[in-house]
Amino acid sequence: MASTTVTCALHARKTDLKTGEVLNDDLSCTFKFLVKVEDSAVYLDTNALASMAASPV
Repeated sequence: MASTTVTCALHARKTDLKTGEVLNDDLSCTFKFLVKVEDSAVYLDTNALASMAASPV
């Protein structure tokens, strides 16, 4: 991967893939999750999702 950022085609929000920080929108946020890639499948750490649901913003 040459870049560590992605841009949303719908909202034009630029996100840093290493930190999850939205770089060009002060009102937006993203969440960072542990993932594992194995045999072309991407696995998301569901424990992080459960803890987020238990403590709403």
